[in-house]
Amino acid sequence: MKNLSINELSEQLSHPQGEKGIEIAKQMSESNLSMILSSFKELQILNKERILELGHGNASYLRNPSNLKTEKSCYN
Repeated sequence: MKNLSINELSEQLSHPQGEKGIEIAKQMSESNLSMILSSFKELQILNKERILELGHGNASYLRNPSNLKTEKSCYN
């Protein structure tokens, strides 16, 4: 990803494709994880409440149950 021009990065962010798109999505997931988890904490979500996540990411944080400390149903 280090060799991407501004235009290439912009294109990948708007419409990710191929290996570069996968790499960018992974990096964005890692960089956004603390913000997402902080948001969950601030919302004080109760058991059985549902979250509709409308973000543009790949929702990879949902693969790790420890990220979700109460029983939640999440849809991406």
